[in-house]
Amino acid sequence: MAIKIYPNEHSFYLNRADVYVEMGMYPQAIADYDKALALKPNDYKIYIARGLVYYNMKHYDEAILDYSFAMELNPTTHHAYLNRGLAYHALRRFEVCRYWQFN
Repeated sequence: MAIKIYPNEHSFYLNRADVYVEMGMYPQAIADYDKALALKPNDYKIYIARGLVYYNMKHYDEAILDYSFAMELNPTTHHAYLNRGLAYHALRRFEVCRYWQFN
C-alpha cells in the first residue's frame, strides 16, 4: 500500500525486498533492490544487500560486481570486502584473494 501512495520512496522497496529475502523469494527481492537503486543509485548499502541475495542464489559474479561497486562508493565498508572475498572463494578464484603470511 505504501508503495502505491509513495512510488518514489526507495526505503519502501528496501523494506519489501528484505521481507522477500526472509521468505526466500530472491528474484522478487532483486527486483525491489533494483527499483531502490534506480531511486537512490549511490547508496552502497543497497549494493551490499543485493549482493547478499546474489550470493545466496549462487550468482557469485553478480555478487562480486555489487560488492565492488559498494566498495567504490564507500571504501571503508568492511562488509563489502569480506563478502566479495567469500564470493571469490566460492568461485575458487584464489588468485584474487590475499592472505596474510606471518613469518
